[in-house]
Amino acid sequence: MLTDLRWECLDNVVAIHDSWIVPSFHIYVDRPGGCLGSELLDKALYHASLDWLEAPPASPGIGTIYDWFVTVLAGSPYEDFATNARDRWRQRLAARRWPRFTAS
Repeated sequence: MLTDLRWECLDNVVAIHDSWIVPSFHIYVDRPGGCLGSELLDKALYHASLDWLEAPPASPGIGTIYDWFVTVLAGSPYEDFATNARDRWRQRLAARRWPRFTAS
């Protein structure tokens, strides 16, 4: 996500746990105009979420968490729960229907 913000030449960013603080308005240094900081942050969050949500197998992403979850619970009473959760995730991924991160 910081890469997206740096690409927009925004380097006045504060990160606290899962919160991001940016200026309320951003003036572009390489082209005319500007945008609201919340719009810029929203765009960066969207691109960062795609990296996490659509990461290919064996790459850091939520899919590896679901696979790990199934592996760890294999043979336990919770194996079906984990497998169903992973299968529902794969269906949401295929439909591109997942939670959207927001900025406020």
